[in-house]
Amino acid sequence: MEKLIVKMESIFKTDIRYLLKGGFWLNFTQGVSLLSSFALALVCARFLSKTTYGEYKYILSFGGILCAITLTGFPTAITQSVARGYEGTLSKAFKENLKWSFLMILVCFGIAIYYFTKHNSVYGFSMLVMGITLPLFNSASFSDAFLVAKKKFRASAIYNIVSSVLLSAILIVTILLKQNLLVLIVVYFTSSTLIEYCIYLITIKKYPPSKLVDEHALDYAVHLSGMNILGTIADRIDSLLIFHYLGAVDLAIYTFSVALPEQIKGFTKNISSLALPRFSERKIEQVQSSMTRKIIYTTLFMTIIIIMYILIAPFIFYAFFPQYLTSILYSQIYSISVLFVANSQLPTSALQAVVAKKQLHKYNLLSSLLQIILLFVGIKYYGILGAIIAITVVRAVRLFYSWYLVSKLKSIPQT
Repeated sequence: MEKLIVKMESIFKTDIRYLLKGGFWLNFTQGVSLLSSFALALVCARFLSKTTYGEYKYILSFGGILCAITLTGFPTAITQSVARGYEGTLSKAFKENLKWSFLMILVCFGIAIYYFTKHNSVYGFSMLVMGITLPLFNSASFSDAFLVAKKKFRASAIYNIVSSVLLSAILIVTILLKQNLLVLIVVYFTSSTLIEYCIYLITIKKYPPSKLVDEHALDYAVHLSGMNILGTIADRIDSLLIFHYLGAVDLAIYTFSVALPEQIKGFTKNISSLALPRFSERKIEQVQSSMTRKIIYTTLFMTIIIIMYILIAPFIFYAFFPQYLTSILYSQIYSISVLFVANSQLPTSALQAVVAKKQLHKYNLLSSLLQIILLFVGIKYYGILGAIIAITVVRAVRLFYSWYLVSKLKSIPQT
């Protein structure tokens, strides 16, 4: 086995031991998450009407967009800081994020009042619940970035598995007992927040962070968060636009179309989790020299995965989701976009690792604006297919643009 690993490292010019150690636990976590999400999707398809499910996804997407006005850049800042030994950044980030969530709370309550005046108490109470729970949920979730930066992949995997399975189980029981939209929303946000906070407390108790704090982490997090505002909106606005232009039923169809490819995409996030700590320890020239080779290997691997999914997707839908057969073709087309996501993880992680603020700003601003514009045009005039094509085009642009930015890092002064 040792000889095989040495030979693979020689051929691929990659730390195979690091990938096996960290990648195993991260992929195992994603596999369990996929199974628990699949079980939840089965129950939703069987027991919730398309209208109820569409409204449920609309509210969750609304919550995701509201998070845009919090310090969404802290996970990256924590990973980058903790990888360099500043472990106390985690505790500081937790407290600072709670403070900076005040604006989001006000917005949630303001939207709640709006819905109450429109006699929509379900949406109104949903906004109140989000305003109360999301600040603590977001802050507690920073513990995973801390564990990944310390390369505690096993602990990260166990905690994420517990979170995924427990939340899915709670939601499944809730749906089986009562198919009520407001009950489902309340259970989702309160349960996920309590689970995440318990994991945070366990993490800092088992792996007590040092008192060393990166004094630049907050500034970097604020800078990243500012850049992430448009990106966060761009990543969630598809659901809101589909709900607005096409309705709850079409949103349910769209959600099932992208669900399985998004689970595949979840595995690609592990690339970033593994790459960011390693890139943070290396010089820019070292990162650049290996970038093209790593992207080629990732492309070959993901192409095989996507072809396999396109072939088996009809069988999966006919066997498990007969209520959503219209989602099959959409899902097959959407899976192509995962290829670009997988590859873009590497250059974007490199930019984050070297704190390339100017380049990250350009990347996030241009790609997010392009996605919002294309989604608006695509959904308004071409419906679900327009949304899928828009996302695929944007993900391709993101890959090549981020790759270009990394290749030019030498000639661009870093700030």
